[in-house]
Amino acid sequence: GDISNLEGGLVSGSTKGVQRALAVDCDPYWLATGSGQPYGQAAAEDMEFAGRGGNVVGIPVRGASEFLEGGVDIDESDPSAEGVVLGSGVLGGYAVKVRGDRNAPALKDGQFLVVDTLNNVRPGDLGLFSLEDGTVLLRELLRETDDAYHVDSPAWGARQTLQKITVSNCELVVAVVSASRWKKLKA
Repeated sequence: GDISNLEGGLVSGSTKGVQRALAVDCDPYWLATGSGQPYGQAAAEDMEFAGRGGNVVGIPVRGASEFLEGGVDIDESDPSAEGVVLGSGVLGGYAVKVRGDRNAPALKDGQFLVVDTLNNVRPGDLGLFSLEDGTVLLRELLRETDDAYHVDSPAWGARQTLQKITVSNCELVVAVVSASRWKKLKA
């Protein structure tokens, strides 16, 4: 399988790193680099991450969502929105707190989805697809054509085609990080 090919050196990388990390409930940064702790680490006051997007002290938290059946309804009044997520490696973006465990099987209560608003979603990536009617969906992009996104729900295996004319925005989900990366902003 894919992991055997990675271990054996037959392939040098994978576009499914975030999904694999979520499946085994570990830190995607640790899985990709071997650095840090496999299950998160406490954020230090001066913690910075020299990853994709450059060094960043923190990205804002927009709020929380239950991610029910892959739908994303961000509650911006959630107290987590008064903080930042540290060490994400994202230069432009935001985080969304996961609320509850009955959502996508790999998402756990208290974790944060890190969303990169500066880079495009490519096949194999997870993305937040905002539709014209206000619906926001968490989906894996399978392929993109001139007029449509062909996507799959990472939790329910529900493949669908989203016509580009109905999609107002598409943002890249780059990581899911532990609650230890959250820090309250000083008042």
